[in-house]
This record gives sequence, structure tokens and C-alpha cells, in this order.
Amino acid sequence: MNRSMPATPDNKSRKSKTTTTSTSHTVRSIRKALELNNIYIDDSGAETRGAELIETARVIVKGDRQSALKKEEGLALRETAKKYANSNELTFLVHVWNKFWGVEDTRLVESTVDGELEDEEEAIRWMETAWEKDHLRCNWSADFTRGSVPPLVILDPALKILADHAPRVKNPKPDLTYGLEQAAFSNDKQRTNDENGAGLLIDMVHPFFVVEAKSAEKPINEAENQCARDGAAMVRLKRKFDRLAEGIYQDNKAQHGEDEDGNHVADQISHNKEEIPIDHYRTDTRAFAFSLAIVPQDAKMFFHWVEEAYSKEGQLLTINWHANELHTYNLKFPEPWIELHRDMDNVLDWGTLTRKQELKDLCDKILERKNSNKRQKT
Repeated sequence: MNRSMPATPDNKSRKSKTTTTSTSHTVRSIRKALELNNIYIDDSGAETRGAELIETARVIVKGDRQSALKKEEGLALRETAKKYANSNELTFLVHVWNKFWGVEDTRLVESTVDGELEDEEEAIRWMETAWEKDHLRCNWSADFTRGSVPPLVILDPALKILADHAPRVKNPKPDLTYGLEQAAFSNDKQRTNDENGAGLLIDMVHPFFVVEAKSAEKPINEAENQCARDGAAMVRLKRKFDRLAEGIYQDNKAQHGEDEDGNHVADQISHNKEEIPIDHYRTDTRAFAFSLAIVPQDAKMFFHWVEEAYSKEGQLLTINWHANELHTYNLKFPEPWIELHRDMDNVLDWGTLTRKQELKDLCDKILERKNSNKRQKT
């Protein structure tokens, strides 16, 4: 099986077209709403503070590979993107991904009369389930679970209306999400995943990479906003498992600004930032993820990470979720398609090798701590 083809979700068919209209004003307003909730895109100060971690991410993405697409394959990808640029997002992404990962054209679903794909079930008939060897799983257009991302708190009524109607921002639902199958873990680790909410979406645990696509009529900035929201959820999940392994997740909820469900709700629109000066930041070097925003002529690879802001007295003021651009691909030319294919391969290898082993180790530590607590009580 091809490792990168999306899986069929266990939900009923839904139409993928949205009835909302994107404008530059709407996109800027949504970005403002995200920033008010401590979710930032390409914040220059954070880029400086997190420079070492961002460079680590760049090394992962830009690693050399023995195999690469040929130039004619890059040309074919460019022509496919151009051909479906004015189609809806579903049609565009299905045909590009089909060509991108080398799936036989005969496996493509038959198009509707006007050539547009409207139905998710129609689109996924040709999609494989997973790359079985390394338990990579890719889900198509699946909702993130409730409470998986810090809630958007918006006080301005006009801004709230925009956020409520912005596609897939308030409640993340990436076009493509890459993560791991439960089968990658032993039975006891699977129980640990289940008990601690590792299943951020259906039939997948520990997602680490998402793709948000737009067709020609939509700005890539809209996809960037969605990536920032998705990335915060993925980073938050990894951060949770890190802290569970350290034994601080349950004990220090109040300090880390969480409610009983683990949502970061303390001062999402933080007046502390105005009333108490930030003295220093602390970068979480272990919890990070990747995303791709793509339109017919451009794509951007983002790196997602988190930092804590403290007062001089050591009081936690805010938890900041960052999305920093690692690379831009000019898809009007064949070479960037080849580069994008290599970079995505590197991210998927990192997720199914380094990241997967790290998560297995974390599950071992969580289990060990749980068993130790049981022994102490007996």
C-alpha cells in the first residue's frame, strides 16, 4: 500500500463545499482572533527566541534523500495543479495528491458530470488505508475531537461572528491529517493512549502533520489560519504526554492554566500581558509538529511549537502557540514540486521513526509511573 494515501473516515458522507466567502478582511480578522488567543503565525520575536528549535525542525524537513522525483514528474504535478486550479478544493487536492504520490490514474473515482468532486465518500473510494510497515495513517477531512485545542475566546461580537463562520478554524477539521495507527503500539501502550486522549481524531493516534488546501479562488492565508489552529492541537497533545510522563500533568493543572478537561483556559485573552510585564520565556523543545498550506501555485511548510511567558517573579502569564514558516514553494515551476515531495517524505519519516519511538518511550514512562502509584497504595 502507498504510505501517504488518506484513510476512509468512519463518518457519513458530507459535502465539502463551504458556503462562506473568504475576503482579505475576513482572513485578517480571524488572524487577529487567533492572536488574541495566543496563537501566532510568523511572530518575529518568537522566531528569534525559538531559533534553535526552528533550526532543528528545518534540519528534519531539509534532510537529503537518495531518491527524488524526476523533472518530468515535477512538470506533471505543475500541470495537474494548473488543470484543477479553478475546481473546488476537494477536486484540486484529490487530483494533486493522486499525482503527487504516484497512484495509478485508473484508481481515480469517476468525476461527476461537470468534473467536480463534491462528496467525501466519492473522493475516498480510491484512497488506501495506510502504509502498513510503519503504521502511518492518513485521514481525509476528519474532525478533531472536542476539547483538543484551546477554545477561541472572542469578546468582540463582530469578530466572534466571523470566527464562528470561518471554515474549520473554531473546530479544526484538516483536509489531510497524518499520524499513527494504534497497531504501532503494544496493547498496554494502546490502553495508555486511550486513557489519555491520544486519539485526536477517528482511527488515528498522535497526529504530527496536517495539510490544508485551497483552490484558486481562496487565499493561502486562510489555509495558514487553519494550520495554526491544527498545529496548536497537535503540539498540545504531545506536550500533554510529555508532562504525563514527568508526573506533572495532573498535579500542576492550576499552574499550567488548565481545567479538569486539560483545556488551557486561564487568561486566553490574557490581561496579564498588559498588567504584568513579561520577564522571560521558556521554549518547550519536545512538543512540536508540522503542517502544509497549499494552493495551486504556492505552498508553505509550517513548524508548530509552544512557549511559556513568565513574570519576573516566575508567575506563568501565558502559553503561546506558534506557527513559523520553514519554507515557501513556488509551484509555478517543476523544481519546487520535487523539493516539496522530498520535504514531505522527510516529515513522514520523522513521524514514523523518531517521533513514534519517542511516543513509545513516553507511554512506557506513563505506565511505569501509574504502576508505581498503584504499588504505593497497596
